[in-house]
Amino acid sequence: MERYRALPQLGLVEAVKLAAGRLTDFGGRSRRSEFWWWMAVIMIVKVALAFFLPAHFVVPALIIDILVMGCALSVTARRLQDAGYNAFWVYLSYALGIATSIFQVTGKMVEFLKDYRDMIERYGTNIKEAQVQPLVEEYAGTLTIYGGLMLAWGISSLVVVILCLLDSKPTPTKHGPSPKYIVENDSSNEVNTADSSLE
Repeated sequence: MERYRALPQLGLVEAVKLAAGRLTDFGGRSRRSEFWWWMAVIMIVKVALAFFLPAHFVVPALIIDILVMGCALSVTARRLQDAGYNAFWVYLSYALGIATSIFQVTGKMVEFLKDYRDMIERYGTNIKEAQVQPLVEEYAGTLTIYGGLMLAWGISSLVVVILCLLDSKPTPTKHGPSPKYIVENDSSNEVNTADSSLE
C-alpha cells in the first residue's frame, strides 16, 4: 500500500528561481508555495512600475500589464494542473483581462473617460447625478460592454484564485509526478525520491 508524504514548502528564493526558470513550461505542475511566492514578486514589480510610470502613459502601462500577466501565466497554468484542474480557466481569465484592458484604452471608452474627466474638472466634487446622466446615456452601450467584460473577468479570476488555493494531487497525472508528495511504500519502508528533484 502506498502512502504519500509531503515535502517541505519552498522558500522565497527557491520558489522564485524555479518559477523564473519555467516561464515557458505550460505542461508541468507547480506547488502552491512556488505559485504564491512568484505571484508576490510579480505583484511587487507591477506596483513598483506603476508607481514610477506617469499616469498619462496609458499604452506603456497596458503593455507592462500584459507582460506582467504573461510572466504569471505559465506558473498559474501549472498550479491548476497540479491541483487536478484544466488550465483552460487561466487562459480564459487572461484573455478576458487583456480584452478588458485593451477596451479600456481604445475607442469609445477613452472618449467617455475624457468627457467624464472634463466634467469633474468643470463641476468638481459638487457634481450632481443629473449632470452625469446625459453622459452615461450617451455612452450606455460602451459602459455595458465594459461592465460585462469586467464582470466576466472578475468571475473567471475568482475561479482561478480558488482553484489555486487547493492542494496538490498526490498521484501522478498526465502533467507529471507531484512536486509536493513523495511515495512511501509500507512494505519496504523505502522512499521514492526520484520525483523530488522537481521540488
